[in-house]
Amino acid sequence: MLDTRVRKAFDRHDAIDLLPSLDRFEGAETGASATLPSLKARTASLWNMRACVVTGAPEGAADMIEGIGKLLPVDARAFDTEADARAWLALLPRLD
Repeated sequence: MLDTRVRKAFDRHDAIDLLPSLDRFEGAETGASATLPSLKARTASLWNMRACVVTGAPEGAADMIEGIGKLLPVDARAFDTEADARAWLALLPRLD
């Protein structure tokens, strides 16, 4: 599951960049976001995530993603393509 992989990354690194692609998103499993592991990953992300760069967000979602980035200590951006998102991430200082 994604939440397990993300939590493992948080355990290994002080900060991570996340690049989820919503191009093929067909909706979430009912109740999936309310599980304890999912809630733990979301809470940890506030302190361990430097950037969340989303591609292929549906209409309106891109504005919401970037709006959330203004409220939280995460640089949240939305791009049309993965290539654009990767190019933007490449401009950031390297995470060690």
